Amino acid sequence: MSRIPIFLIWQLAIVVVWSNMRHPYPPYSAIELALNEVILAARLKGVSFKNTELITTSEEWDRELVVLFFYQNDTDVQWNQETGINEWLQRKFVHELNATKVRYGFSEFPEITFMFDSEENVKANFQGDYFLRLR
Repeated sequence: MSRIPIFLIWQLAIVVVWSNMRHPYPPYSAIELALNEVILAARLKGVSFKNTELITTSEEWDRELVVLFFYQNDTDVQWNQETGINEWLQRKFVHELNATKVRYGFSEFPEITFMFDSEENVKANFQGDYFLRLR
């Protein structure tokens, strides 16, 4: 009868424990990586943002993720909506987040809400405070 070396048993135990600890939704680092890829791709298309924000708790029970893109002014928001840039940004983000699955090993996608606004609106209606805008 052959014996299994103890180090193989420990390695197997570590793999089983690690795989059971996986989070069903993407961690914040995966979401942030996807957003950074979108920002880089947008720059190559000549699209720029004044600010971007991610809202998520990254908790196992929380399925929601809000991605906000802030353009310089309201005209940019309207133009990018009419030309399909906003729709492209949404598809690109989902694609990039899906690409992080291999690296981060999450099994489910969060419910993603995309919002497009402008710094002009934040200054005019929220005293320039992004925190007030996000509430």
